[in-house]
Amino acid sequence: MRRLWGNWRAAVPWGSLLRVVLALVVLSTGTTLLMLYLVSLPAPELAESMLYSLGEKDREMPWPQVYQGLRWLSIVVVAPITEEWLFRGILLHRWGLKWGLSRGLLASSMVFGLLHPNPIGLTVFGLVMGLFYLQTRSLSLPVLAHALNNLLALALGSWAGGGMEQADPIGVFHLYSGLVCLVVSGFILVPFVRLHWPKRGARLPYFLNC
Repeated sequence: MRRLWGNWRAAVPWGSLLRVVLALVVLSTGTTLLMLYLVSLPAPELAESMLYSLGEKDREMPWPQVYQGLRWLSIVVVAPITEEWLFRGILLHRWGLKWGLSRGLLASSMVFGLLHPNPIGLTVFGLVMGLFYLQTRSLSLPVLAHALNNLLALALGSWAGGGMEQADPIGVFHLYSGLVCLVVSGFILVPFVRLHWPKRGARLPYFLNC
């Protein structure tokens, strides 16, 4: 476990971490808006129900405070630890050994994305978390980045959810807003991926954490 996780107290590059996480939140927002717009073309009622579901209301559930507390705990604490351990710790190593580091990184990221409602945005997210892991040889940084991303996404969803009932129907505004989010996040994420993409012959963290 020590060799797979790496240094528990690895140095955190806060500037890069915050910049990349904010870009990932913007990217997820953009891909969600584009997905809603595309779904609204053949099935507008389905897209509207998907949009309203983002603004889940506490009063519609019994014991709302307990529910929301457990929900935030599971999304901000439990999910980052378990998902990073599984996808970056186990699958990245397994598939990296089988197919090579780059292909293993892509495969584990794509599976991670496909298991979420926003597959494109979460595939890129998984890719960035994998690069964080390879960069630091520690799961501490991707777990921290994952937790921060989920915290910001929940806070953004709670803030935006209050105006869902008064929201305009899904239309070109969502399309253009989504495209703008993609362009803005791309200015940060594309250089990051290119800079940290594993070099030929790079080794997996397990074999470097002796």
